[in-house]
Amino acid sequence: MKQHERIIIDTDAGGDPDDSLAIALACQLPNVIAFVTSDETHDGARARFVKSLVGDQIPVLTGLPSPYPGKHVIDDLDVSGIEQPPSMESALPGMIYEAARGNNVHWIGIGSYTNLAWLFESHRELARSMNITLMGGRLNYSAGDRPEHNFKVDPDAALLVAEAASKLMYVPATVTMHEQTRVDKEHLLISYLASGTEPWKKAALANFDVWFKERFPASYQHDALTLGIAVGAVRYARSVKVRATSSGGLIEDSSSNVLAVADGVDYDAFWSWVWSVLA
Repeated sequence: MKQHERIIIDTDAGGDPDDSLAIALACQLPNVIAFVTSDETHDGARARFVKSLVGDQIPVLTGLPSPYPGKHVIDDLDVSGIEQPPSMESALPGMIYEAARGNNVHWIGIGSYTNLAWLFESHRELARSMNITLMGGRLNYSAGDRPEHNFKVDPDAALLVAEAASKLMYVPATVTMHEQTRVDKEHLLISYLASGTEPWKKAALANFDVWFKERFPASYQHDALTLGIAVGAVRYARSVKVRATSSGGLIEDSSSNVLAVADGVDYDAFWSWVWSVLA
């Protein structure tokens, strides 16, 4: 992690609980300046759920909806009594300008790219100055594969970001969806969350429980792994230059400036980092 780096986390929390773990880890880092919600719901419930995880220690901003919203489980998570966080559009640019004075700003996207596309369209030079790490895409995508989620909910935004960003790294689903990132109801992480009384642990546990009951019997920790790689806590062996397609394909292209993690991720180090941060 760079000493003078300031981090913004862009998250679609309220669906797959891998966001909840990533947010819990990010809250323990010394240089996160804001959480912004992507693929936001019509009533801003994602931002209120993130607020239930973060509390008052770090600002939470309500982001933008995506044109093709992903499925979520927020309706079964308790966000009652939580005040709506302020709008990203009004607060975020000034926050980035202020953080950029003498610091590098690192945007870590673990949801759709709608907010980032808005930033490129409205404050292009500001957006181009940031380091950007995005969870999403599939390396060496084959025709007929289903679209990758973070691209699927806003393909136009995904292409805009891929073409406009000057310092962009993808952490693709081909490295994050790995058996060693899989969490089910028997995983140690679930018993850890269940043993605590802190509000964030209760909120995260509820997210996992609802996900297991209503969506899938497991959650792969795409977003927490992306965070670990982005801050330099988890090493990998190789990256490649890629170009992005609207369906989330990341095609190797030596003429591109965009990078993607290719292989050699240290998954054991990932879990060691998780437990060291949460301890």
